Amino acid sequence: GTPIEFLNVAMDASPRGFGAVLYDADWKPIRFWSDSISEDDCRILNAEPGISDFMVIWEALVLLITLRMWAHDAKGVVFAARSDNAGVGILMGKLRSPNPSLNRIASEVALDLKKLLYAPYRISHIRGIANSVPDFLSRISQPGVSPKWPTQLANAHRDVAPKRGKHVWLTSTIRPVHEKSQDTSPTG
Repeated sequence: GTPIEFLNVAMDASPRGFGAVLYDADWKPIRFWSDSISEDDCRILNAEPGISDFMVIWEALVLLITLRMWAHDAKGVVFAARSDNAGVGILMGKLRSPNPSLNRIASEVALDLKKLLYAPYRISHIRGIANSVPDFLSRISQPGVSPKWPTQLANAHRDVAPKRGKHVWLTSTIRPVHEKSQDTSPTG
């Protein structure tokens, strides 16, 4: 067979949840996950669900969760991620932010890269309309949404997202932010 050059992932966050799809080389879904924003997520990142001001934080967190879940499968290949949030690409390109919550997520990715927990990656921005399956997954936990599962996921395996208490954060020695930052842009 043809050698695999990329491990393809598309992901999304909504104000109340996350979702991601792992695709094969032909962009056919093989695995997916979805989860709600947890109380631990909110406490650790000092953000609130349901408020659009915190969307870039949730978009960055979905990337970190996805990298930790699936990137170990990317040994020797490029982990290619697609997101409809351009700020995530900027944040991960710099691996730092003036926003403490975003900086913490970027620090986690940097520590993972240092420990070689996953291969190098690239992040591409895609239009929201082209991100329909991850968008669906991110909205499952939204109040009042009656999910109609996309047919593309019929043969894909559903993974369970890990719990995200303080024990999973490598930067656990860093004290949490005590004030909610109004600046959630990746570049400040």
